[in-house]
Amino acid sequence: MNKGIIKLNSVNKYIKNNFYFLNLKKLNDKYEFNIYYLEEYLIYIYLKNTNKKSWDEDIILRIYSIDEDTYQDVSIGGSNNNEKEMEIYIDIKLDYIRENINYNIPKKIIQINKNNLTHEETYNFYYFLNKNNFYSYEHFTIEKIKESLIYQYQDYIQIIEKINDIQVRLNIYILLYLNLNGGIYISEYVENLKSIDDLNIDTNTCLIKDNCIFLLFTKNNFIDPKVIIDDIENRRTIDFSVYLKEFEEIKNHSFVIKYYKNKEEFLFYTNHYIIEEYTFKIFSKKNYQYNIESLKNDYYSLTLINEDNKDNKEIENDLVIHIFYEKEKIIFNEYMIKYKLNNNYIFKIHNK
Repeated sequence: MNKGIIKLNSVNKYIKNNFYFLNLKKLNDKYEFNIYYLEEYLIYIYLKNTNKKSWDEDIILRIYSIDEDTYQDVSIGGSNNNEKEMEIYIDIKLDYIRENINYNIPKKIIQINKNNLTHEETYNFYYFLNKNNFYSYEHFTIEKIKESLIYQYQDYIQIIEKINDIQVRLNIYILLYLNLNGGIYISEYVENLKSIDDLNIDTNTCLIKDNCIFLLFTKNNFIDPKVIIDDIENRRTIDFSVYLKEFEEIKNHSFVIKYYKNKEEFLFYTNHYIIEEYTFKIFSKKNYQYNIESLKNDYYSLTLINEDNKDNKEIENDLVIHIFYEKEKIIFNEYMIKYKLNNNYIFKIHNK
């Protein structure tokens, strides 16, 4: 986030007092902001319209006392250009954030991108950055975090992709990333988490609920990835509390977890193929094995592998085939089949 055009003689100090803008989420434009401590009763405000234009609405800042017993509303007003900065004396006594020194856990926060943020979610994120300005921060997509693992864990990625449940897959990738780098993971489902320093965590610590990781503080090299990979290859239950059994657990907290887990029909795919620009993932309830190969003119062949030579083995009617093309997920259907035998389908994908 842009730190603004502040020109101060002293080190910039972020205010410790809680604050929020009363009407930003009601406005059409989005604003970046920073609130700095200058003196006990003097604040510095920087506000920027991300749409790069002036505004005429009066933006109101509400700032609380440290104990949150009282507050004061401050009028910032509009601006003739796309940003505004000002110093204001107020009646509320101010304090500023002092950094806790970590000796074990790197002060880097990672999160997974959450698409289509509302105004309120955007501003909650900005408030969070203001409260945690001593930490570096990085947003990842699942593809970006996979790319960061290719050099060290390339052989593991295709195995992990056999997992159908995207949340389980994502949590494993996060474990691998932090195993290399250390740091702090905060799930996008955690809300109203303010200062990380207030948690005072400097050792391996986690918060897991319903086998989903919501908070993770780690040194590097805290897990043996081969244990997880072995569980996947042998289709064992993926239990993150087992992998992190040596971690301390966060039990008392004031933040909110908003998470609704969709129960997946199955955890593991039985086959996984990457052919040209397509990824094919197959699930067989009977644990049959299948092969897919490319034919001419964008046709593909699906063949049942009859390892036990049973004459009555046929392709299952409820066989699940998911086809991934770039970011698109295509569900296999009867209309794709152009030629059909008991143990073989010739099909064409209709997405081009």
